[in-house]
Amino acid sequence: ARGAPHRRAMTTASDVPSTPRTPRAITQPRAETAGKLDRRDALGAMFHALDVNEDGRVDVDEAVRAACGVCPTMTEFEVNEWFRSMDVSDTGFVDEAEYVAGMLNVTRGMTEAEFATSARDTIARTSKKVKHPRYYFHRDDARGYLGEELVPLLEKGLDALLREVESERLRVASGADWDEDGYVPDEWRPVRPMRFLGEWLRANSKKGVAERARREAEEAAAEAKRALEAEIAARGGKPRPLHELTREEKLEMCFDAMDRNGDGVLTFDEMLHVCRKIDPGRGREEAASMVQWMDVNSDGKVDKSEYETAMLAVMEHLDDEVFDLGIERTLTAVTFADASRSEKLKMVFDKCDADADGRLDMDELRLLANSLIVGGDETKVRRTMKWLDANGDDVLTFEEFAAPMLAATAPVDDDRFDAAVKRILAADGDATEPDAADALHAKLAAYVASLETHATTRQISVRDLDVLLKDKTKKVGVVDCRPAEERAVSALDVASRGAAVARTSVVVVLGDVAFVDAVDNNIAALIESNVELETLETCDVIVCFSAFGAEAGTAAPLVSEKTKVADCRNLCGGVVAWFNAGFALVDPGTGAASEAVHPGSKTRAGLVRPRRNAFKFPKEGEEGGGDA
Repeated sequence: ARGAPHRRAMTTASDVPSTPRTPRAITQPRAETAGKLDRRDALGAMFHALDVNEDGRVDVDEAVRAACGVCPTMTEFEVNEWFRSMDVSDTGFVDEAEYVAGMLNVTRGMTEAEFATSARDTIARTSKKVKHPRYYFHRDDARGYLGEELVPLLEKGLDALLREVESERLRVASGADWDEDGYVPDEWRPVRPMRFLGEWLRANSKKGVAERARREAEEAAAEAKRALEAEIAARGGKPRPLHELTREEKLEMCFDAMDRNGDGVLTFDEMLHVCRKIDPGRGREEAASMVQWMDVNSDGKVDKSEYETAMLAVMEHLDDEVFDLGIERTLTAVTFADASRSEKLKMVFDKCDADADGRLDMDELRLLANSLIVGGDETKVRRTMKWLDANGDDVLTFEEFAAPMLAATAPVDDDRFDAAVKRILAADGDATEPDAADALHAKLAAYVASLETHATTRQISVRDLDVLLKDKTKKVGVVDCRPAEERAVSALDVASRGAAVARTSVVVVLGDVAFVDAVDNNIAALIESNVELETLETCDVIVCFSAFGAEAGTAAPLVSEKTKVADCRNLCGGVVAWFNAGFALVDPGTGAASEAVHPGSKTRAGLVRPRRNAFKFPKEGEEGGGDA
């Protein structure tokens, strides 16, 4: 009825066009609403500011953010209920029509001033740039930015402009810029104050300073590269010898070699590419362990700083010779990983070609056989020469060597092929046993290799010990060389390694070991006074063990001398390596299975991985806390 009071109808999604409207309000608000914001236009502008990927819809988080910004009194429950009422299609998203309708309901109780402030604030908080000044919002923190950053920068820029103008005037007055005829050159132009100020502000802003630093870093890197290339050229194409580089430069060389795409970070795949060539059986496990260990910021990648810091920390106790061997091993592994099978066979050929004449004769094949098999095998050497020597001249060219070898090894998978090639490349002189430390994870291997007795005492790996304990024909003696507090935590479970073990193995505890280093210890005195060692005199093999091998490496030669058993070895990596490899430990008091191992000190606790260690060092003040 004409005289009836006007009733404001609630807006629904059906009142708004179903096709999303072009955000005209962002750049061209309605002319008829000058002086105040048209609510539909403003809400449309808000929708498109929130629609970051411009797919014509917003999700619940984006819509809730806007609703709370416009109407901060709404509770979280009310906002979620409001979103569900808007989402008539029940898709978890709302389009522009649904959004505008819902927001008109939310904001209908606001005054024009309140609505304008809330809408502008919400738009300002999004990442979209809304160009029209009608939607500009002066944020609360803008004044602080102007006072603390922009104004001081502008003052410095104006000072620089005044100095430049004054300098120009002095140059003009003195004739410094004049030509030989006493005139200002045609190309001379006076300082343009606004251009100068704008360029100065841009160059000295945070972004400008960062850009300048980036350019300077790139120029410095390019200059360093040119200097290195010039130095290499002066050396006849050869890089600087390894001994002339610092440790940081050597590690940087390794990092750059492993960084296959040159993006400045090492990914899991890049680590795996190298680790699989170093240890095919444990490459994936080793790569994952290396990334987890080095990745300080947990972004799934290892940058150069993280790599160098981690490697310097773990290798700081190594002397230069051992450090360089590790570097050479890594660089060789990277080169090897990127080589084709033909290139790897060329490495083998060059390794065997002792006189570097490009051919292999019988003597060179015989040297290869002796390096791979103790005593060599003359019959196999002659058969190999006959098989490979296509023209029967008793020498092999690389072509004669490679073609049959590639054909013969075609069915062999890459890991087995690489393992065979690496064994040949690693051979040096007559055949010797491989380093047992190679089977340990990188961090533990580096520590074990640094022990004073590692190179002088015969070693046995935990897997070789496991095989030995299962051999019914062998009687094995096991000597525990750990201090009492370490023995109290757990012991090797040698009794479970095969049905016959209990009959063929003897375990002896050396005693209360006090060990500082290979010289300062009481091991010789304990061995001299330990009568139980006499029970090992009938053993075929004796294996001494301690936490990592330091104590046992010192004890093994002395135990061999006392028992007259020639084959006396140190367990490489000790009880920690045994535990890491998944072998069983027992509680010495109850005989029950144990998941705890004492690593000797807190500083070496990180070497117990990847298996979780149940042992915890006592806290300060608790019993045993001082020994930690």
